[in-house]
Amino acid sequence: MSTLMEIELQRKGEHALTLVANRIKALGDRMRGATIQIAWVEIGETRLFIAGINSSAGFNDRQRDELKRLGILEVPCHLKGVRREDGGAPHAEENMAAYIHDRGGRGLRWSRAVVGGVFDTRRGSQSYVCAACRAMVERVGGVIEPPF
Repeated sequence: MSTLMEIELQRKGEHALTLVANRIKALGDRMRGATIQIAWVEIGETRLFIAGINSSAGFNDRQRDELKRLGILEVPCHLKGVRREDGGAPHAEENMAAYIHDRGGRGLRWSRAVVGGVFDTRRGSQSYVCAACRAMVERVGGVIEPPF
């Protein structure tokens, strides 16, 4: 049986993870600075969808409910309280890469992280993955969805 997220992946094609990340982001409160990332990963023999958020933020109940409904696992902020070289909190991708690495897994596909405010992705968005996180994705594996 397919999860709702697997159905979304088939229906929405090459931008599916980014569109779902945007929908999860829209359920947030005061999340202008928070980044939502969704990835399809393989851990052992299991393929699953995971979601992460930057360490300075957190998912609210509505977002958690939607993640659960879609069959997406919320990855904890492993790096809470840690600071990056630039002084900011670790990004969603860094938390997710730590989770994947700790379990001996690998990434398969990543959304173009929804950064800043929510935008109508059909007319343009601020969806991108920064250079440091692109390097992180390269290390744990997977491809980032193409731009709209």
